[in-house]
Amino acid sequence: MSANASTLPAALTGAALSLSLSLGMLPGGDATQGKQQPQTTAVVPAPSPCDFAAPSLSPVVFASDSCVVGKPFVAVFRRGYALPPGPFVAWLLISTQPLPKPISLDAVGYAGCWLMVNPDPSALSALSPVAGSIVTQQRQQLVVRWTPTADMAGAVLYAQMVHLEAGASRGVLFSDLLRLAVRTTPEPVVDWAQWWRDNR
Repeated sequence: MSANASTLPAALTGAALSLSLSLGMLPGGDATQGKQQPQTTAVVPAPSPCDFAAPSLSPVVFASDSCVVGKPFVAVFRRGYALPPGPFVAWLLISTQPLPKPISLDAVGYAGCWLMVNPDPSALSALSPVAGSIVTQQRQQLVVRWTPTADMAGAVLYAQMVHLEAGASRGVLFSDLLRLAVRTTPEPVVDWAQWWRDNR
């Protein structure tokens, strides 16, 4: 795994990030969990599409249903389907701390965009894709392949992709949030047919 924050867009570093933090963060609980409390993985939509882009232009996030110690976990952060082919330069922002509420980046020029991960430097990593590492690049997407170890049991991680995009108003787009909780055992499989028989 390679961490590289030095080439992130300027509005995500230094004073500009501090500004967006002061404007957008409020004390409180973990508001990035979504309306339901996910047991393991969940994709949490941003309050609005970055750059007010159409859904087909916005980055897409897919992930394994569960994140379990000793089991391979896979997540995909993909460039918008309807965007024309072009260079793909992206980073994955990962935090170990929840964010009380998404941070609007309007004040630093990214209209409609939201920072969904906690920018506290003590908890945040900006990962560049590196062949053979946990985060790799495959064409127009970042792929995360990770097998959690026992010492990660109970950890909750928050991940968001940011990528350069020539068609965006400020040349950058942000994905929705992936929230994952590392479990020691898989979630039980629900027998929906039996549930229906028992509850109708």
